[in-house]
Parts: sequence; structure tokens; C-alpha cells
Amino acid sequence: MDSTLDFTPHLEPSSYMSTYEPLASLASSRMPPSVISPLKLELKPIPNLVKYVFVGHKETLVVIISSFLSCDQEEELIHVLPDHKGAIG
Repeated sequence: MDSTLDFTPHLEPSSYMSTYEPLASLASSRMPPSVISPLKLELKPIPNLVKYVFVGHKETLVVIISSFLSCDQEEELIHVLPDHKGAIG
């Protein structure tokens, strides 16, 4: 085993060191949160188990919820979600 290790080529640290991008450059290019500047989204077809609801004005801030909620549960959820828009993103 020792003889095998002796004949194994050695790698220079620069050949396997990973490069990275500083986080500061990512922070400057971030978009504002959708709560502040809502995006106009192209909604894709989704399974029948879920559906889209909007918690923002003029069909903004889309959220996907279960299709199995009763009307009362859905109304209550839609009433509560706008109070927590910051947590949703």
C-alpha cells in the first residue's frame, strides 16, 4: 500500500480548489419582494388537487391551495393570507 501511494501523482491545490462568488454581488442584483413589486405571472396548468388563488389586488400575489377545502375554509384562508404576505414572499 505504501509503495502505491509513493507512486501516486500529487495534485496541486490550485487544480482542485473551488472558486466562489462573493455574496455582496448577489445582494445588489436582487429583485424587490413580490409584496412590494408584484410580478405578472403566466399561470401554468396544475393538477386538479390544487388551485390558484390571489391574495393581492388585481390578480397579484398568487398562492396555490388545496382544491379539497370547503368554501368556508377557502374564504377563511384567503382572508388570513393577506395578513401574512411578508412570510409568503
